[in-house]
Formats: sequence, C-alpha cells, structure tokens
Amino acid sequence: MISVDKPGSPEELTLEHYGKQGMKWGVRNTAKPTSSKPSGREIMKARVRNESNFYNIQAQRYKVGDHPRGSSQRTAQEAKLNAMKAAFLTNPDRATALRLTTGEKWVAATLALALPGPGTVGAGAAVGTRVVMRKMVEKDIRKRQQAVKRKS
Repeated sequence: MISVDKPGSPEELTLEHYGKQGMKWGVRNTAKPTSSKPSGREIMKARVRNESNFYNIQAQRYKVGDHPRGSSQRTAQEAKLNAMKAAFLTNPDRATALRLTTGEKWVAATLALALPGPGTVGAGAAVGTRVVMRKMVEKDIRKRQQAVKRKS
C-alpha cells in the first residue's frame, strides 16, 4: 500500500505486503495438479503396459496348449490363465489406454476439416479406425466381464 499523506515524505513510498513471510509474488502453490485427466505420456505408457499384459496372456494360452487335456498341469495353467484374464479386465490401465492423446485428437480433427466431401471418409477411416476398433474391443471386454460375473 502506498500512502499519500505528505508529498515528498519517506512515508509516501512505503510498500506494505499482506501475506506470509517468504511468500513469492504471483506464485500459487497447489498440493496437486487440478486436472484428473491422464497426460499423453501416461496414455502411451498405459498402452505399452496394456499390450504387454495382452502378450503375456497370449503366451499363457500357448502354455496351456502344451499340456494334455485333463492333466493337473493343464488345470493349473488354465487357472493361471483365467486369473490373468480377470486381472487384465479389471486393470485401470485398460481404460487409460483407450483414451486419445491430444495429438491424435488434433490429427483427427484436422483431417476431418481439411478434407471435406468424399475424401473425408477415406482419410477419416485411417485415423478413425483406431477409435472404432477401441470401441469394439471395449464392448467385447464389457461382454466378457458380464459373463465372468454371471459365472461367479
């Protein structure tokens, strides 16, 4: 606060600060970032982990096929496979991996705007295929989750 009691007096140029000692001007400290959306880097990492889990399930399927039907080893491998599938379906990385990064959204929007008319279908198909496939996979996963819940 600048006082204007007497012009030319030293009190005229006093600056008062109403805050905490050591507080920086214009800096707001927050405990956590306010955005709950995953960043592009987090989405990409979730996709890598999701793909890794998927390949582990595929490898486990081959291990099950290595043992003869009805054997105790095959039963144990099948139980492990079922546990891996259940963990895959309930993994929160799966939902994060299905999200689009900002760059992917930008490319889809740019192609949709830049190529109006019949060309949009072809260009949009290249970008939109991934989105459509994700939705199909997500629908299939939901059906499998419901089937697993019905069995238990």
